[in-house]
Amino acid sequence: MQNEKTIIALGHDESVYIFSAIGIKSIIVNNNNIKEIVNENIKNGTKIFFVSQAFSNIINELKVEYSHSSYPIFLVLAMDKDTNSDGVSQIKKNVEKATGISLI
Repeated sequence: MQNEKTIIALGHDESVYIFSAIGIKSIIVNNNNIKEIVNENIKNGTKIFFVSQAFSNIINELKVEYSHSSYPIFLVLAMDKDTNSDGVSQIKKNVEKATGISLI
């Protein structure tokens, strides 16, 4: 499946496996290994990461590191029922970054 390589979901618990139902590879990560897993998958061609909001600080560091290119795109989502997310506004920014225009 194409999604298996280009899109990956990263979460801190089993809630991330919901993405597997639609064909997206899902991985449970922690603060100690998330950067290593992201960098390894970028080298293997992953372009889009759905990431638990629990890792937003680490993801912000990675966004700065990769800000020189259109990819990867990091979409930070609330994967817990008790968390709020600014995911929609982030998606808008990421789409604009990737395409150069505001589509949403």
